[in-house]
Amino acid sequence: MTAEAFAAQEPPRERTLEEIKTEALARARTGMYPMIGLDPADVSEAFEHIKSKDMDEWAAAFDAVADRYMAQGKSLESSDGDKANAAYLRAFNPHAGVWRRGGETSRPLPFRSSPRDVSREGFACGGSTGRRT
Repeated sequence: MTAEAFAAQEPPRERTLEEIKTEALARARTGMYPMIGLDPADVSEAFEHIKSKDMDEWAAAFDAVADRYMAQGKSLESSDGDKANAAYLRAFNPHAGVWRRGGETSRPLPFRSSPRDVSREGFACGGSTGRRT
């Protein structure tokens, strides 16, 4: 392709919000990047609260899903350590934020834990998965 032909091409059309949501949900269903490890039901739940392409809105929607699992883990700590561990680990993926890109926002990212920290928090509640004695 010549430089003139390349320059004459129209730039790619920006996808609509609905197209982005549809693609992201399809990727969650098949475990494709950047939706690896996210439950499609959780993605759908977050998308119910997303009305724009604003990164902070996306982060808040996915954080709300993750916070629900964190609260579930806390409530299960004393009664069922294994289920608490599972809830903490399930909270990690949406909370880690496939939508986060460091340095592109002025507010601090609400990322609270690394996978190791989430695991430690879960392990501290007496679950058996991966716990060393």
